[in-house]
Amino acid sequence: MQAALNAAWDTRKEMRVVKFFKQSADHPINPFIPETYYLKGFLFSVS
Repeated sequence: MQAALNAAWDTRKEMRVVKFFKQSADHPINPFIPETYYLKGFLFSVS
């Protein structure tokens, strides 16, 4: 997300998060192992 925010700042665009995606239940996340939270995505609206 930080890379997208930096790009919006550099190009002087307004960006809004429309949807946040994360991995499904068949890819469980262990709170003690941060590396297990590896599938995520964002849908942005840019103006």
